[in-house]
Formats: sequence, C-alpha cells, structure tokens
Amino acid sequence: MARYRGAVPARTEALSPKVAAGTTKRRQVSANTRGIRDTRFEAWDLVRAAMLCRAGYSLGWLTEAEAVDTLNLVSAQLQRTYSGWEQLGEHFLRARRYWSSSSGPEARRGDAHDASRQSALVDPHGGPWSHMPWSQPIPDSRILLVDALISEDLLVQAPSVSPTALARLIDGAAASRLEDRA
Repeated sequence: MARYRGAVPARTEALSPKVAAGTTKRRQVSANTRGIRDTRFEAWDLVRAAMLCRAGYSLGWLTEAEAVDTLNLVSAQLQRTYSGWEQLGEHFLRARRYWSSSSGPEARRGDAHDASRQSALVDPHGGPWSHMPWSQPIPDSRILLVDALISEDLLVQAPSVSPTALARLIDGAAASRLEDRA
C-alpha cells in the first residue's frame, strides 16, 4: 500500500470539520490505528446494503421477492469474503471506526459500545448470529433489483466501471437485461 507522504497536522481544532476528519483518517492509516490497513471495508458496504434493503422493503420501495433476492446476493458475497460471523463483525467494526473518525475518550466510549454489541451478536447462548450457521446454504440471486430499477426507468444504462466482483455481477446483469430490452 502506498503510504501518505504529506504532513499530517498534529492538531485539528483549527481545521474545518471535513478537513479535520480527513486528517484524522490519514493519521489512522499512517499509524495503522486499530489494524485499519488490514481491514476489508466490504464488510461495512455489504452490511449497510443489507440494512438499506431492509429499509427499502419496510418503506414499500422493494417487494418481498426483491428484498429477499437482494439479501441473498449480499449474503452470498459476505460468505465468499469472510470466514464467519466473528470475522465479518471484526472488519465491520474497524471500517465503522474509520468512517466515524473519532479519537480520544469519544473513540474509547464508542469502541466499548461496539465491543458490547459485537459480543451480544455472537453470544452462543442468545446472540442472533449464533442461531444462523455461517455456512448456511443461500439460494442463488436472480438479481431482481436490476429488473425493478429498469422497470421504473431508474436504470437506463449499465455503469461503465465496476469496482468490485459484486458490482461486476450486478452491472453485467444490468447490461444484459438492458440489451434484451432494446
């Protein structure tokens, strides 16, 4: 990984909040704070995608079939990327900490809260993650979300850049279905 070579100010109080957050993040990466350089940020992206899918269904923006199909797509990618619930949770927490850019007492309080929540999730006696085996078979996704976007004219052209394997899968389905429609 290329290292940031610019000077990182020691104090950020006089900087705008946006610049201060960027400075804090550069400092975290430079010092490998909380193992940030070893973090797979896809955990944050995919867990948030699942949360947005659930919210979309709750708001009536997705049908149940579209929501379940999209959750299957996200879940399968999580299974391919992480070895289990604990590893997923660990990478999610690191990415969340990076995103929040907090430090000092605020970070310690947030870390304690996150650790407590993580512990509750994986608790073998009552945590929700303990009731769902990581290797649970997941039905293949038909990528119904693409069909929904096309039918609402929200997707009229497939993206030209697909930065991740999952994006390539979705964008490939979009290109194919848009071509079939033409």
